[in-house]
Amino acid sequence: MKNTNFKTKLIARIMLLVLLFLSAVSFVGCGRVPDGYYDPYDFEYYLSQNMRGDDATILKIWATSNKNVFDTNNITFILLYGTHANQYVGRQDTKFYDLERYLEYGTRKYEDYTFALYICDWTMEHEDVFYENIYDIENIVDHEFIKSINAEEAFSEEYGYIVENWFLLDSFLYNHIESITIPKEYIKENRGRFVIKLVAFYENSETEQYLPQKVEDIVFEYEKIDVNTVKINFHEKDKGERR
Repeated sequence: MKNTNFKTKLIARIMLLVLLFLSAVSFVGCGRVPDGYYDPYDFEYYLSQNMRGDDATILKIWATSNKNVFDTNNITFILLYGTHANQYVGRQDTKFYDLERYLEYGTRKYEDYTFALYICDWTMEHEDVFYENIYDIENIVDHEFIKSINAEEAFSEEYGYIVENWFLLDSFLYNHIESITIPKEYIKENRGRFVIKLVAFYENSETEQYLPQKVEDIVFEYEKIDVNTVKINFHEKDKGERR
């Protein structure tokens, strides 16, 4: 009889622990996302940046779309990206980030940073240019300049992202969203690649040079369906990697 009671209590405790665990997961992963933020997985197709052996990079960038086949004259999709973490959700440190403590661009003043977005062809050497100092970020060889973001904008809430601790894994929610169109000149072969880059520059006022600090990119693989149509190899939401 005692053995039966022990088993019953043990089962009850296990069930209670399971319920508490599921409740915690539900609390962490749901219902706390502020208005105005976007989840890359809300789109039908997505691609994320190339991680270089470390998921802790500061710059975060995703390409998203609700289609993966485009007219070559209108290759337009959505970018979600951010330059710093606004907030952690689901951890003890739920407060908004203190930039001086958490941003890791270096020991220099944050107001001396500029961010820039580019499109370029994919080559084995497509990053080499960023090992050098640059005098004009709008005119870099083989890089099509899209936009720059000054420090005041970059370190505002607009370009911050939320780190959401979902089932003990980090996922990211973005405040900034924008449309981008890829010129058809980047679709050169029947199959090929092009790149979108997000770069953080430190501006040295003494030398008037821009020193690249962080470079993150997304490599897009494409294939032509016919002379007017191209398919980009996004991940499908229901088939690709997702949380």
